[in-house]
Amino acid sequence: MLELKRLLTVRELAQYMGSTPKTIYTKKSRGKIPCKCIVKIGDSVRFDLSEINKWIDSLKRKTLLS
Repeated sequence: MLELKRLLTVRELAQYMGSTPKTIYTKKSRGKIPCKCIVKIGDSVRFDLSEINKWIDSLKRKTLLS
């Protein structure tokens, strides 16, 4: 069965994370957002919501274990 991914724009991801588009671009360019979260479509950049959620969960776990 075909699995559809929910892809977010930079603006949508910024809203989702309570951030700004500039911060998202900065994190992406500095490698702070994992590559598996990023989807390139031509010249556009999108972010895989399920991978973003996994990444956020892993950050929460690291914080709790620290």
